[in-house]
Amino acid sequence: MSTVQTNPREVMLARRRRTMIAAGILSSLLTVGLLLLVLLPGIGTPGAAEAVDGTRPVAIGDPKAATIVPGAGWEVTGAGSDEVRLVSPDHGLTVRISPAPSGKPAEVLAAELGADAGAGSESGSGADKIRTETLASKLAVAHLDSATRVSAAVGDDRRAVLLGVELSEPDAKQAKRDLASYRPALVALVESIRLG
Repeated sequence: MSTVQTNPREVMLARRRRTMIAAGILSSLLTVGLLLLVLLPGIGTPGAAEAVDGTRPVAIGDPKAATIVPGAGWEVTGAGSDEVRLVSPDHGLTVRISPAPSGKPAEVLAAELGADAGAGSESGSGADKIRTETLASKLAVAHLDSATRVSAAVGDDRRAVLLGVELSEPDAKQAKRDLASYRPALVALVESIRLG
């Protein structure tokens, strides 16, 4: 009876190859698993950006405090959550909307901005005075504007939603637009807000 003699070096090399192959497979599986954990949860959830068609209301808050109807091509992130983010089709304007505490829009906005806002004061300077207007929907909008930002609250005597509007300077510059050129789109957004 003959026995096959194996070289210890060959046995060690074969074992090392099997270990390296197993480690490579395990590493690949872990990498794929991590990618799935990172990428898949965002698909179809409130965190995923979605371009809208301009007709469907987007819920603000959980539970729903209000709705807004962005124009066609706006990207919406966080629909149905406590902070909805809208980005204009050219990416030059970003609007963040969230439910506000109870109160009239001017009071809510003044509380959000702090004491320096000049809420409702007729003597405030033009740059720091909150202005209040009535919309076609009969809701009130209180707002404070600068060259690149608008802070606003839209609501009735009991509740409101807060809006933070900001010019995305690189994209707006590339599109050769300033905040004033976005006013029609911004007015349409604000007019589309409905409470509850």
